[in-house]
Amino acid sequence: MSVEESQDRIHNALAAEASWLAENDKAYLLGWQVVVEWMDEDGERWLAQAAHKDSTAWQRMGYLTAALSTEREKWEVPTDG
Repeated sequence: MSVEESQDRIHNALAAEASWLAENDKAYLLGWQVVVEWMDEDGERWLAQAAHKDSTAWQRMGYLTAALSTEREKWEVPTDG
């Protein structure tokens, strides 16, 4: 399976299984960023990340920054200018 196919499968799974995060029934998933922790059999641990295939680097950083530093009720749609 290619990386792009995997990203599509993750996107579809998030859209289907995390729809409870949407504000209403007409909302649709635009992008995402996932951070996962792995551990091998020797106990070595590391972090890895994956993102929507169409997201840019600044979007990925922005998702993480907003998620860590902003209360959900205060999230706003960014405006140009």
